[in-house]
Amino acid sequence: MLPLAELCASNSIKPRGVIHIGAHEGQELSDYLAMGIEKILYIEANPIVFERLQNKVANYPNVQAICCAISNENGIVSLHITSMD
Repeated sequence: MLPLAELCASNSIKPRGVIHIGAHEGQELSDYLAMGIEKILYIEANPIVFERLQNKVANYPNVQAICCAISNENGIVSLHITSMD
């Protein structure tokens, strides 16, 4: 992961929120919280991984997780999952 806190500090950026697409299990949560980010939206398409993500963020009222995929088209598609979640 990029050193987000350092990049923001060196460019005088104080993010208030983040939208994290492809959140996996929310490994960056502690970094986002340490930066004082007020609102966090995690998006994860894999329902198995999403369940673990949802459990991790359940006690954080400023963190929302949704299970969906992001595309330039509306509709339902098949999610092809590799052996690496």
